[in-house]
Amino acid sequence: MLLAGCTTSPSSFECSNDADCGNDGRCEPTGFCSFPDTGCASGYRYGDLAESLSNQCVIDDGTGSTSVDPGTSSASSSGDGPGSASSSSDSESTSSSTTDDPTTPIGDSSSGTTTGVQLFCLIEEFDVPPSPVDWFLYSESPTPPGIDQGQLRLPLDSAAGDTGVVAGLRAEEPVDLSVEGWARTIITEVPSGPAATMGLSITDDIIDNTFTRSIRVLSSSIRIESFDDGNLNVLAEVPFDPETLPVTLEILAIDAQVLYLAGGNDISQVYVEPTPPWFGTAYVAITAGNPSNNPVVGVPSYDQIEICGSF
Repeated sequence: MLLAGCTTSPSSFECSNDADCGNDGRCEPTGFCSFPDTGCASGYRYGDLAESLSNQCVIDDGTGSTSVDPGTSSASSSGDGPGSASSSSDSESTSSSTTDDPTTPIGDSSSGTTTGVQLFCLIEEFDVPPSPVDWFLYSESPTPPGIDQGQLRLPLDSAAGDTGVVAGLRAEEPVDLSVEGWARTIITEVPSGPAATMGLSITDDIIDNTFTRSIRVLSSSIRIESFDDGNLNVLAEVPFDPETLPVTLEILAIDAQVLYLAGGNDISQVYVEPTPPWFGTAYVAITAGNPSNNPVVGVPSYDQIEICGSF
């Protein structure tokens, strides 16, 4: 476990078409989103999640390829899609720094990413059992969860009862994701079975939760689900190939939006929505469940969980 101040951007975001970039966004040949900006000669500026190109003006050389103007790194775009650039004002300016490894927090007291908010990261690599000070590990299975070769394994033994079993790891403290932050995990093994699921969840309360957002992996798909005051809805679902494991799941809050990202070597957006108001006090968990009494093959396994936000 590591708790440290962060100056890294929450993630890079690569697009494949204009639709990936949200309203008014444009997917550049570089694979990153740009957004309308009258301060750039081309009329477009890269967003915050374009790695080394972040917040730089796009230059159209007339051949269909694009580059950036190194002298125009101040953001003034008002795009509202994934990775849109932050607005600058006369009274306040913001900056964003990136690294080749956005999962690694830097420093212990530095402030802000794209909004000037000080973020802290709680990271569990499963080199040793999770600290009970920071994490609550639970399971209804008679086979207890455990750590094996740097991975958290959550057995789902249906012999625990006719209604099946659930297991998971939950952060003990809530995190504020209402302005900026993210939760990310890496899944290394997905059990096969018609009802077995595992994934990353954010709820408004530890026990009596009224609201939940989850990105889940089933045997053949990745699903985004919402639970709002008793109503469960599937917001999006895309095919999943178990051969692509490990798979990264990420819930990213930025620019008043929540992006749900998933993928193997290439992580991509699955769904986007406005940031729910209850994200100001959010509890993050990784879970595994078998709601039936049918056996599953394999043991749900996680390689990492990372939570970054205002604690």
